[in-house]
Amino acid sequence: MFAVAMLQNYEYLDSTPNIPASIRGRVHPSLKVNGRLRLYKGEGGYLFSRDAKHDQAMVMFMKGAAQVIVVLPTKILERGKTFRNLSDQTADTMPKITVLSSQPLVRSANNVFDKFVFSLFSTFGTQIATFRNFHMRDTLLASNFGGSNLQTNATSIANALLPEVRQVISDGRFTLRDLINLSPVSRSWPVGHGSCVYIRIYTHPRDRPADAFSDTSQSDINQNVYFYVGQSVDVRTRAREHDRLISPDATSTHYKRAFQSQHRYMIPLLFWPGERISKNLLDMAEQTMMLAFNTYQPWVLKDVMPGKNSAQVVEFQRQAQFLTVTAQATAQKVGWPRLNSFGCNINSPIFVTGVNKFINCIRMPAGDSNLRTFTTYRVRRTIRKVGSELWNLSLTLFDPDTITSSMMTFSFKPENEAMRLQQPGVGYLVFEVMDDKKPHPNPWVGMPSVGPFRNFDRASSFAVRVEWFDESQGEWYSIPLQRIALDLRPVRQWVAQRDFESLVRLYRTAMNLIQALEGVEYTGPLDGFTRSLTFGHLTVRELQTDHLGQRYRWVDRPTKTCPVPARATWEENYNLMIRQFSSTVTHVGPSAPPTIASDVMIREVSDTVQGTSTVRPSDNSGTGTATWHTDTAGPTGDDTTYVAVQDDGNIVLYKNEDEPIWATHSNK
Repeated sequence: MFAVAMLQNYEYLDSTPNIPASIRGRVHPSLKVNGRLRLYKGEGGYLFSRDAKHDQAMVMFMKGAAQVIVVLPTKILERGKTFRNLSDQTADTMPKITVLSSQPLVRSANNVFDKFVFSLFSTFGTQIATFRNFHMRDTLLASNFGGSNLQTNATSIANALLPEVRQVISDGRFTLRDLINLSPVSRSWPVGHGSCVYIRIYTHPRDRPADAFSDTSQSDINQNVYFYVGQSVDVRTRAREHDRLISPDATSTHYKRAFQSQHRYMIPLLFWPGERISKNLLDMAEQTMMLAFNTYQPWVLKDVMPGKNSAQVVEFQRQAQFLTVTAQATAQKVGWPRLNSFGCNINSPIFVTGVNKFINCIRMPAGDSNLRTFTTYRVRRTIRKVGSELWNLSLTLFDPDTITSSMMTFSFKPENEAMRLQQPGVGYLVFEVMDDKKPHPNPWVGMPSVGPFRNFDRASSFAVRVEWFDESQGEWYSIPLQRIALDLRPVRQWVAQRDFESLVRLYRTAMNLIQALEGVEYTGPLDGFTRSLTFGHLTVRELQTDHLGQRYRWVDRPTKTCPVPARATWEENYNLMIRQFSSTVTHVGPSAPPTIASDVMIREVSDTVQGTSTVRPSDNSGTGTATWHTDTAGPTGDDTTYVAVQDDGNIVLYKNEDEPIWATHSNK
């Protein structure tokens, strides 16, 4: 099967005689325009069969979630490379490391453990290019190994080793009995609260079938002894969580082995009392102890077989193999032992791994040039039930300049009884941001096109929905979300109090979300905006594609600089209203104010937008509020502040008093 791309636009008719009977007339009518399937220049597919003369080929295209098989002339197809699955491509981007490219850097220290830690970090510092190949972000590289951070992090980890643990393992000549005699996690140990790295030890009845316990060697640390290293900021709660997961029905190797064991121990190794250290440092500390005690599951360190493993498994294997090769080479140089336990760890915490740590950015592929395109951002989130009807998902926006954060909560109600009975637990927030920066057909918030900032409807350029998978039914559910407020009483109060910032609060919230998703850094005076925003520990990564070359990989979504949204002038807004709204039924700037009986003053039931998931606000639906004001002399020479509010589709202009007047061209 080969990757192909269309060399031209083409209208495919699936009823001609040359079409095999098995696929003739099988294109779904919803995909056709005037009875034909439209294929567009640059659109990618996969060629999997050709006729004897190679004049025609069977090609598979994806139209949304639907697979479509068509027969096309080969002359309109550009052929690329053979199809490669994601596992193969992951293996291509991550080199297989079986030996270090350079000798480990050995650092001096007072004992073997500290010597191992400082030497390991110094050696990691020489492998920056390899870390980058294994998808470690530049920001994480700088935090872990950049400048003085390398020495600071290594020192913090070495100093966090608990005194009784240091006494046992510092020379590297400890035994299994030495380890299990260390103080386990209890109500009184470790003392107080703080960040912790621990080891769980499981021993099996077959461990010592006949021989006496060996106190002078590490031969008892064998494949019947199971090691697992973990981290926690609440180690006592974490211990109870581990114990709850140990059962005969456990699916993970870790908890299966734990259930089969005769004795179980959970021993704190590193502890920062009363201190909430950075997540990066805690990840590095956990990784260090994993490598010191050799706690990877055996299959993780075996030869990678991309064709038989998923892309995530390949990634876990390549990362773990690189770290283990580096640690073993360092350990050999400094005299740290190589333990032979059965490891229970899989992933490498020093790398950002797991679906919970990414916001995936995917751009629309080539298609109809006349259609508007959007970029999708998808992030896994916990769904929390609030009361009997409301479910919440949340995201945190982080300001790196002020080191402050704010939480955004997205709420929805189940649409039917089947949804109410579900307990999804985990779902996905999905954002669709229009590439032309114009309003989305179903926006999260419906903002008017006229307001105090230019391109005010930019805040309506994205939609939000929540998705989750119902395992019992094998179906995906999707509900669109909207931020809707129909009560205009606060608006009138803000107008009366001249509280213009409250009037644009929702606009700023929407713009903040767009800024964080797209990685925008504002330049110039900020005017109430934030220079940059992130999602804290969540990283936005973009799918980089080369369809014909069959290369797909995740890369950090690049940042970009933009000017701060500019304030709109009174004249700009007036002219914009003329262009957008002036018609035979809507009059902007009439020569005289309309009467109370005028059509534009009559409110109808249809003017009210119902806040449901199937009725969504548009940019002029009446669910938003447009405002602008000037503190300088207006067009008539006075010093009046003007605020326009879009209410039920009408444009209303307020003066200082809480009483609407109509805007006219001669007396604005």
